[in-house]
Amino acid sequence: MKIELNINQCGLRDAMIQYLYSGMPTMHRGTFTMTTSTIGSAFASLGSSTNGYESGPFRRFVENRAIVASRIEREYAGATYPSEGFLAQSELAGKAHNATKSPVSQNASDVLIPAFLAAYTGRSASRVALTAFLHAQPTTQLAPLVRRTRADPFIRRHFRP
Repeated sequence: MKIELNINQCGLRDAMIQYLYSGMPTMHRGTFTMTTSTIGSAFASLGSSTNGYESGPFRRFVENRAIVASRIEREYAGATYPSEGFLAQSELAGKAHNATKSPVSQNASDVLIPAFLAAYTGRSASRVALTAFLHAQPTTQLAPLVRRTRADPFIRRHFRP
């Protein structure tokens, strides 16, 4: 048996300058796709009809949202709202971040992505990176990990070469 694990990351960024508008605003857009190994949850039970097919990894994902949102709130503590752009005329402009006026939503993409990655890769929500952008080179080969998995008793018992 041969197991091959790859990390692929692809990004596309584009910028357009709007010459017909005052200040020539720049619009940024792009796409981002990422694959990740979910071996940490691949063999988890899928649940049953009696529990709404709730799985352990999904339950951890739901629980992780509060942990990740709290971590992001701590990062915002002491930060100052911008006093330019769309906040220029706001009562918050230039003031310290106020978590009661602008709390971090547990359903924000900044929260959901790290919470999902932690739950389905087996990482801790307290230590998972708060960004989707991995610090890995594209198409990194993980051959040492494959060699270690061949020695794992669970892998040997369930997968034959």
